[in-house]
Amino acid sequence: MTEPTTSDDLRKTIAKRMRDNGITQWHLADASGISQSQISRFLNGESSLSLKRLDTIIRLLGGGSWSWSFVRSSSIHDNLNRAVAERKDMAERQALAERLRSAAEQITEQIKTISFDELDEDELNELES
Repeated sequence: MTEPTTSDDLRKTIAKRMRDNGITQWHLADASGISQSQISRFLNGESSLSLKRLDTIIRLLGGGSWSWSFVRSSSIHDNLNRAVAERKDMAERQALAERLRSAAEQITEQIKTISFDELDEDELNELES
């Protein structure tokens, strides 16, 4: 496959690689972090994408950095699936961090409510150990 030379060629090449490999705009959007509507507008020639976003799409569809060398379609799906998994993993880590932050805040608030003057000697000894 030859390198695309114009933005229209690039759109057609991306659309063809998606079609040839059974990749939907939704799947590409999920893997790339670019909205499906933005991908649609780009593929229809209604808008452009930044070089960074184009590079992301090209890499996900199996090309190197601006290279359209032949890649097995299973590799393209592997690229997309790996990107989706990485995005989900990042979202899960962010959610976990938020839950931990919230739990730490709750514990801090609970500690503030403890009146050490009201503890008896056994409770104080238990806290010290």
